[in-house]
Amino acid sequence: MATAFGLAWITEMSWPMDVGGLPTFAWWPNLIIVFELTMLGAIVATVATLVVTARLGRAGGLYDPAVSDGKILVGIEHPLDSAVSDLQTALGAVRHATVKTI
Repeated sequence: MATAFGLAWITEMSWPMDVGGLPTFAWWPNLIIVFELTMLGAIVATVATLVVTARLGRAGGLYDPAVSDGKILVGIEHPLDSAVSDLQTALGAVRHATVKTI
C-alpha cells in the first residue's frame, strides 16, 4: 500500500501542471491504484508463501506411484540398519498394509 501511495505521488508530482487551484495529488482517483496494487501485493505474497512453505520446485524424497491410486505412504528416510527389521515388523502388523523397501 505504501508503495502504491509513493508511486502515485511521485508520478503526479513529476509532471508540473496547472490544475486550477486543485491539489496536484488527488486522493479519490488514487484510491483505485492503491487498492489494485495492494491486492497485487497480497496475491504475490500468498503465492510466494505457498511456494516456500510447500517447498515447491525442489526434488522430493519419498514417493510411491501407489499414492496416486489412493494408498497412504508412511516412509522413513535413512533408518538405522539395526532398526529395519523392527520397522518392517511394526508396519507389517497393520491389516491390509504393504511394506516396501526402496
